[in-house]
Amino acid sequence: MIKNKFLWCVTVLVALLQAAVLCWHYFNPKIVFIGVLDAPYLLDVPSWFSLIIMPIFSLCCLLLMRKRLQSTTVNRGKATTYALIGFVFSFNYGATLAGSYYWAMELYTVMLIIGIAVIACIVKSYRAECVFGFALSLSFVIGALQALVLALVTASVCWLLYKCRKLPLHFARDNSFT
Repeated sequence: MIKNKFLWCVTVLVALLQAAVLCWHYFNPKIVFIGVLDAPYLLDVPSWFSLIIMPIFSLCCLLLMRKRLQSTTVNRGKATTYALIGFVFSFNYGATLAGSYYWAMELYTVMLIIGIAVIACIVKSYRAECVFGFALSLSFVIGALQALVLALVTASVCWLLYKCRKLPLHFARDNSFT
C-alpha cells in the first residue's frame, strides 16, 4: 500500500527535478528543449508550466497506482514489486528514446517506437506506473507538455493493442471449418 507521505515525497521530488531542469536551461540558454512545440504557429507554452503539470500528473498516477494496489487481494507485495519494475523499465525505455531523439538517431528512435507496440502486445504497459516513468524520463529532453501528450497517446495505443492482441486468434477459431 502506498502511504500518503510517500505520495507527497514523490510529488515534491518530481517538482524539484523539474525545477532543476529549468534552472539548467536558464543557465545554459544555448541548449533548448527539442520538440514540435517550438513551431511558431503553435501557442507558446511557458517553461515554468512543467513545475505545475508534472507534479499534478505524478500525483494522479500515484493515486491510480495506490487504488489498483489496494484492490489487489492475492499478493500485494508481488503487485508492488511488479509496479516498481514497470516504473523502472518504462523510465529507462523513455530515457533511451529521449536520448536517441536528442542525438538525432532517427532509425534507432523509430525502432524504439515500434518496440513499444511489440511490448504492448505482451505486457500491460498502459498502467499508471509505466506511463508515469515514461513521461518523467521524456520530460527532461522534450518538455513536460510534449512528454505528457506523447505518454498518454502511447498509453492509449498500448491499451488498444493489449486488449486486441487475441482478436486474430479469436476470429481464426470462430471461422474454422472443423
